[in-house]
Amino acid sequence: MLAISIYYTLMNRDKLEKFNPIVFFFFIQLGLNLLWPSVFNSAEYLISLVMIVLMIIFSILYAYLTFKPLPTVSKLVWPYIVWVTFAAIINAAYYLEFR
Repeated sequence: MLAISIYYTLMNRDKLEKFNPIVFFFFIQLGLNLLWPSVFNSAEYLISLVMIVLMIIFSILYAYLTFKPLPTVSKLVWPYIVWVTFAAIINAAYYLEFR
């Protein structure tokens, strides 16, 4: 769903006043998403928790900025935000257990 979301964002750039920040937020969260497993698996639970919170923040910013001009784009990201929030809760539990 993220791929479809960014595809529609890129195809509708003329409808977005803040196109550059929107794309920036998406790719920052994507980069954090790609790096997060290696940090979490190395038992760096505090760093991975900070990373996942940043992923949530950037994803929410992306969803917020796309909601009015492209509501479908925004709604495609909502399940991802819920999933990442759930993962953050698990990450926090690991941090609290193994700090």
